[in-house]
Amino acid sequence: MVRTSNVVLLILLTAAPLASAVAPPTDWHAWAKKSESRLAYSVFFKGKKAGWIIEETKLGEYAGKPVLKSSSEERMETAFDGEKSVKEERSATYYALTGDGSIVAYDSYRKEDGKETRRTAERVGDKLRVTTKVGDKAVTRTVPLPKDTLASSYDLERWLQGDRKAGDKITKFGITWEAIQIDSKQEYLFREKKKILYAGKLLDVRRVQITIEGGKMEAQVLPDSRTVTAEMGKVLSIRLEKEEDAKKLSGKVVDLMDLTSVYVQKRLGPASRVDTLKLELTGLDGFEVPASHRQIVKSGKDQTLVEIRRDFRLDKGSDLSKADRKRFTQTTPRFQIEHETVLAQAKKVVGDEKDTLEKAKRIERWVYKSLKKAYDANADSALEILENKAGDCTEHSLIFVALCRASGVPAREVGGLAYIDGGKPLFGWHAWAEIHDGHQWVSIDPTWNQLYVDGTHLKMSEGDRDLTWTNVIGSLKMKVVEVKSRK
Repeated sequence: MVRTSNVVLLILLTAAPLASAVAPPTDWHAWAKKSESRLAYSVFFKGKKAGWIIEETKLGEYAGKPVLKSSSEERMETAFDGEKSVKEERSATYYALTGDGSIVAYDSYRKEDGKETRRTAERVGDKLRVTTKVGDKAVTRTVPLPKDTLASSYDLERWLQGDRKAGDKITKFGITWEAIQIDSKQEYLFREKKKILYAGKLLDVRRVQITIEGGKMEAQVLPDSRTVTAEMGKVLSIRLEKEEDAKKLSGKVVDLMDLTSVYVQKRLGPASRVDTLKLELTGLDGFEVPASHRQIVKSGKDQTLVEIRRDFRLDKGSDLSKADRKRFTQTTPRFQIEHETVLAQAKKVVGDEKDTLEKAKRIERWVYKSLKKAYDANADSALEILENKAGDCTEHSLIFVALCRASGVPAREVGGLAYIDGGKPLFGWHAWAEIHDGHQWVSIDPTWNQLYVDGTHLKMSEGDRDLTWTNVIGSLKMKVVEVKSRK
């Protein structure tokens, strides 16, 4: 399953209180002093509490120089199909009190289901040297200074406090450390200025929509940009609370499979036998279902009809452009295809095979047979997965793409929904992959051991930074119109 809990990162990008009362931007010390605060948030999935976030901003020192330190602490407890997962994370970002207030250092520690990851970043001239360590393996790279600065937070604060009208927009940037381009664009859309009664106090807030990588949140923020409440779709929300209340986690652990699955009115039988499936989709709220040779989409006013076909070989294909070939064979902080461990594993699996599709077949079989199927073995990089040799569809797809790219095969992650015939017929959020064999894009599911995926794989996204699909979680409804299966 695509881990829905990861979209909490979107809210974390906007919850950090990096702004307070307006002051001259050249006097960062005075401005930062007024920004000092400690806030606590509770995290909910469909109203059921699943975790908490503590955000603190205070003046400090780093390497003997004054800085503004923005730190975060998080704990999430969720389950998927009964398997519990616990994630704890601490991070600190240090901003200079000179110039535009750029980042001078970063440090984070994450422990998820017993597995530890440490990431640090140090200023080296006009760049940051980022080191990610998983177990005893470390990867270092150099990136440009992020656009996330005190000056950008100051600009957002002034914009929120200005004379705004509905529809006004401003762009700010957060950071996605796992991406090649670490700057993560945040677009604020102003809706209205209002007063709300919150925790017994009358608050002056701005209601805004914040879009990050296509994922949209409706938020209420204070004039200094600090978040009061935020909601994503019909599933995820956070709420400002007293710290002692936010940290109280009691009751049954939230099971994300139950909360996020889309139920249908009839059983389809084994998914692997489905050749063609016609679905009627509602609740898309403007989301455009991607079309392809295996996914025929007809959009109407109130509903969208989708015909999904088992993937197949096209009579007439087309090669990739040089730019796309480079894009889908490049190393990233997640795929790490230039690391000796990844290269060695790819060579061991592929051997001397030259044919592109045959390489992908060998890798798919190895991933399917070698990774233990587990929902509590979360990992965000190829090195982690090779060390754990376990995971759900996210890990299976990630390591498959990494080994393909390390073998010279253009590959990308995709996500969407796939049919599961459990206690009730449903479609669960799922991840798989696509490779380009020189003729066409071929869909491959290394979790389910499928080359040319079956007719129940409804594709909704491409790549790990496409979060548009999160907008329909909780609102999407599906009706089976027709199903054709092989005997």
